[in-house]
Amino acid sequence: ASSTAVGRHLHPLLSHPTTRSPCFTRELPGKMRNLLLCLHLGLVTSQVPASRDRAAWLALGEPERMSRFLDLAPRLGIACPKVGVSSFVYPQLGRRLRGAVALADVEPMEELCVVPESQLISLLTLRNTTLEPLNNLRIDGRPLRGWIKSLWEAIAISVFIIRESARPFSVFTPYIHSSFNGHDPASIPKTWSQNSTKFAGLSPPVQQLVQNWQSQVRAVYQVFFFKVVEKYLPAFSEGGVCGPSIGSCLRFYSIQRLMDVLAVVQAREWSLRMHGAERQFLAPLIDLLNYGQMGVRVGFDNARRVFIAVARKRIAKGDEILFYYGSFCIDHALLTYGFVPEGSRECRKPQQRSRPKAAASNVPHR
Repeated sequence: ASSTAVGRHLHPLLSHPTTRSPCFTRELPGKMRNLLLCLHLGLVTSQVPASRDRAAWLALGEPERMSRFLDLAPRLGIACPKVGVSSFVYPQLGRRLRGAVALADVEPMEELCVVPESQLISLLTLRNTTLEPLNNLRIDGRPLRGWIKSLWEAIAISVFIIRESARPFSVFTPYIHSSFNGHDPASIPKTWSQNSTKFAGLSPPVQQLVQNWQSQVRAVYQVFFFKVVEKYLPAFSEGGVCGPSIGSCLRFYSIQRLMDVLAVVQAREWSLRMHGAERQFLAPLIDLLNYGQMGVRVGFDNARRVFIAVARKRIAKGDEILFYYGSFCIDHALLTYGFVPEGSRECRKPQQRSRPKAAASNVPHR
């Protein structure tokens, strides 16, 4: 694939006084790990108050937002000195895709990218915000189980992103309004209307997968999303994003908006062992790596409290940096990512469930 580099030097964002970290919007659990994480988050983000101004980010074009995020990354604790962003031509797709490019030669066993835990978005992130009750949610006193529990965990992260993306100032504004919002949900078949010509062009098995996914999301939304919003309305409306009525917040967290954000979350999320458990999370910059096999390995270092990508082979300056997501079958790859990686196999019956990046392959972690 050929590439066109995105410029990196832009006018500064509008400055604004620092605001409190979401870590301090509610009483923290009495665990030193959470306290240290929040202290680190507050100290790091207090150094870059201008980065949290939503209006300033929206005033920039998409390439400028990504370039600005690259400039801010080191001050957010993200160390990816040889990673940039380019636009790559994929002839088999007939379009360009945004991806990561090597700004300089990368040697074997060199750390490509290091992202601190404070910059990851996961259910652990929610524990230190007013949306903490969405963790381990219970409906009518009963815990969620099976596919409902798994889907709800991704929905909870999606709700957090929807809320933070609308707040005038947020710790996660830089990532959300650059990398995450740069991923077009319309490119993911999960979001396609079943009455659209695009949906009609899918194979019957993929159409069935889309229908199943949309039905599951709608079922969760219709059965108990109202109850959750009603019970935790102050958390859902925090920052003035909606409210004060329940109807206002339900319109803000609409089923279509939720589906769009959820589809992007599931296309970008990683799954690795972190603090003794398998967890799904979003990781700035590292999640720009498109699909391919070039010896990049990832893992979460519990001692350093960072997510790391390491090059096992030499990567030349100017090359696109790729990551092998795992072994996917054709239908699920198309459902989740909107494209079919080279070498994908036919799906077995019954349809296999798709998995996040890294969970689907034998990826070493620490």
